[in-house]
Amino acid sequence: MRGAVLVGGCVIVGVACGPPPPPSAQEILRDKSPGMPLTATPGLAQGAEARFGDTVVRIESSSVVDKPRDLTRESVMDALSLVASSAAEVQSVAGDVSAAAEAAKSPSVHVSSSDGTVSAEARVKLPVDKQADAVKKGADDIAKVASIVEGAAALALALGTLLGREDEKVFVRIAAETRGVPHRVTCSIKDEGSAETPRSSVSCVILRADRAPRVAWHLDLGTQHATTVGPGEMLPASRGYLRPEPKGAGFAHLWISRPDKSVPFIRRSLNDYLSFAVQRDAVAVARMRVDDARSGVVWLAAGGVDAETRDATAVALAVMSLVRWPTAQSSDATTPAK
Repeated sequence: MRGAVLVGGCVIVGVACGPPPPPSAQEILRDKSPGMPLTATPGLAQGAEARFGDTVVRIESSSVVDKPRDLTRESVMDALSLVASSAAEVQSVAGDVSAAAEAAKSPSVHVSSSDGTVSAEARVKLPVDKQADAVKKGADDIAKVASIVEGAAALALALGTLLGREDEKVFVRIAAETRGVPHRVTCSIKDEGSAETPRSSVSCVILRADRAPRVAWHLDLGTQHATTVGPGEMLPASRGYLRPEPKGAGFAHLWISRPDKSVPFIRRSLNDYLSFAVQRDAVAVARMRVDDARSGVVWLAAGGVDAETRDATAVALAVMSLVRWPTAQSSDATTPAK
């Protein structure tokens, strides 16, 4: 709030004075949960990566596109290629792909592969630096089995199409891992504006890739337009969601916001301007602070969500840290707040 002064726990605006508001759910999460150091490579070029705790994402390829791509289909094919690369018999994967498509169409119904094989359900343990070669090998193998390609199209349809925005021109493929579980991510990203006030948005599909996927996580996040941001002024807000598809899969729909609007009138510090808050309804799930140096901290709630939701959240945060977002600067320095 412009013109407000914090003095000894009081806000002076004219004659108004009082104690600061109680900590929000996000602040409690930040203060009570262990924070994990975050490091990220600036830019969206091939090889850029971000990591914190047991989560790492790495851009495998980056290109410019002239129209929106079907991000779900791209991620599904990458995930299935990774699964196929580890299968003893690629043909056996077809039954698991078909089963996954049926489960996505009717998530409340338990289905298994028609031939009883479990190759695609086997846990694929593959670090991010090995995924690109494995995906290529798997894709070559899948190309020879028409039934897998047909099943993949049905699976992608059941998981819901996500097209990037018309102005998201950077298309990236990302290898990810969290808690030892490999994931595949496909994104379109807008990266425009000045260094001080970038205008960014990101659309992604996140899939776990240790089996034929039955849930897709759609990440959609954008920053509102702003022409100037001065010291002490509120940054242009970012709003978005992390949504599981299909909707009946039984996982949480998460909201993402920055700045954290749950703290009325007062920010404890400039760090509040630098933080993303992730929540399900009023429950704090995660918080991430990123500064100009591509370093920061991530807080993940110890409980309150299932493991798959937590994994998708961790991967989404790591991907978000690769994108340029507006930053706040202190009034007496030109370096980002720490």
